[in-house]
Amino acid sequence: MADMADVADVLDITPDLVNHVNRVWMCIFCVLGIILPLPTFRAYYNRSSPTTFPGCNIIALNGLLCLQYLINANIWPTQEINNWWNGTGLCDIQAPLKYPISLSLALSLWRLMNALATAVRNLPQYELSKAEKRNRLLKEALYCWLVPLLQIPLSYLVRKGRFTVIPVVGCADLLDDSWLKFLIITVWCPLVMLLTSYSAGCIVVRVLKHRRNINGILMSNGSKLRDRMFLRMAIISIVVLLSYIPVQGGFFLNEISTGVTRYSLFDNYSNGWNQPDMVTLADYGGQMSQYIGWTSAAWNLVFFCFSGFERESVIETRKMLAALGFGKFWPSLTQSLQPRCGTASSNRTLLQSNCLTSWMFDPVTLRFDPFGNFLTWLATSPRLDKFMQWVEGAMASTSKWFRRCLQWNWSSRRSISNDQATTVVGEDLEL
Repeated sequence: MADMADVADVLDITPDLVNHVNRVWMCIFCVLGIILPLPTFRAYYNRSSPTTFPGCNIIALNGLLCLQYLINANIWPTQEINNWWNGTGLCDIQAPLKYPISLSLALSLWRLMNALATAVRNLPQYELSKAEKRNRLLKEALYCWLVPLLQIPLSYLVRKGRFTVIPVVGCADLLDDSWLKFLIITVWCPLVMLLTSYSAGCIVVRVLKHRRNINGILMSNGSKLRDRMFLRMAIISIVVLLSYIPVQGGFFLNEISTGVTRYSLFDNYSNGWNQPDMVTLADYGGQMSQYIGWTSAAWNLVFFCFSGFERESVIETRKMLAALGFGKFWPSLTQSLQPRCGTASSNRTLLQSNCLTSWMFDPVTLRFDPFGNFLTWLATSPRLDKFMQWVEGAMASTSKWFRRCLQWNWSSRRSISNDQATTVVGEDLEL
């Protein structure tokens, strides 16, 4: 544990690594990350589909993390450790929840991707009863929270300090580098990322395979997802996954780069364990540590950008604004949402001049509908048909080559074993 007097002497010669412009903008985007996804959360909650609990859990947890980073960035805005509050109480709650929340986010993303992959599997399903829906909800909750909840008490076995306080970021865990910590904390998120990547691959393969009848498959299997909604959620999940894999990969490599030490409970709970550890950015991991709060805000803003403009989310936004009293200034908020329409000829004339807008808007209603245009392209593109024929041919050739290799390997081993048996029998006859 760092002595306060020694830290005060060091601070006189340590440069201030806190980026105050980043801190202000991070707080602003954390506020947006809390408020903007609320209609999307409500829209997910009303669907009563397999994606309900994972989607709501992701938005709620990222909103909680945004609130946490917003509070901490204002409590510990500088590196002046002598003027800091030691974080007793607040950090006792936040620090043990850091890794369980991260794992629950990873598990929720996996369950969301798995639900989308199951929805486009082209297997008929029947309408679930209320009891079956409750069982499904309980199963999803266990998938997303069973292991993270077990991590909370088990983390005290590998905790070498009460908690640590960092500028801007605030409260953080203080764990050892033992093999037990690797099993309890480190290994879970990379394993879940592998499962999520597999589900993402299944989504891409099945969408391309059933690209001409995606809506029919979604309607027949009782998923309660429309084709545009499914495509929107799939793109959200894949975008978040592609951004999350490097983060988890860097975290995992950083954890294993220090090596695994022996485990000693006595060394962890030595003298001074109950004292908070206050460190500067240079001692914790460098200047990049203060940008951690952007990840949670980015997750929720991605959900808002992809799902915040769909009809269900717009209706929920109008209801919330009307409930807050904005209907007095904009009476249209209290009226039903009417679709914008126009003549096909005039709208096509407006869109023909720009290839990008023709992809983004419906030519009849002028509605923002890039996902519908993308689905149309999937079903009608001759280039995609040729590409899929080439892929299927390449996969068939690869499978045939692999099968021949296995047959050759098996036949060669069998011939060798037969030769050895013949040699042994010949030697027995000579004897």
